[in-house]
Amino acid sequence: MAMVVQLPDHVAAAAAERAAERGVTVAEFICELVERADRRRALEAFIGGADEPIREPFDIHRAREQLAEELLTEHQAISEDFARSRARSSERSRGLG
Repeated sequence: MAMVVQLPDHVAAAAAERAAERGVTVAEFICELVERADRRRALEAFIGGADEPIREPFDIHRAREQLAEELLTEHQAISEDFARSRARSSERSRGLG
């Protein structure tokens, strides 16, 4: 399904910049953001799942390992984005970019 979304200029520019940094298209970058949001909702559902009876075996240790890995991967990506942004900002302020 194709969709056209109107974004403020500064948001569109930021999305294009982040996508270029990752070497993906803007559409692929937006998909990544949506997938991250879906994982967050899944985490919230997992945390709230304690209220629901468990009807099948559940390996809490494995689930924690998977969640930790996902969060660390996401944190690493965010940290790398931030570091690149700071480096570009520094280069611009020194007149290098």
